[in-house]
Amino acid sequence: MSTYTTEDFLNQLEACAAEVEEAQKDLDEARQERDEQIRSAITHGVTMYAIAKRTGLSEQAVAKIRDRARTIDARPRT
Repeated sequence: MSTYTTEDFLNQLEACAAEVEEAQKDLDEARQERDEQIRSAITHGVTMYAIAKRTGLSEQAVAKIRDRARTIDARPRT
């Protein structure tokens, strides 16, 4: 039988939550870098098909990444 207290479980859960938050931050940064590289590759003439094949993304996903940059660039600045 376990001798963990409620406080022990809560402390472990808090530590796990912090790890998940840090991993999510790292994932977000990696996705941002990947998306920037995809947009750069498209700008330099690499086809969406080639990008999709090499990255494991669908061509539709590559197109969304490309189009997301256009949406961001088109927003009015305040």
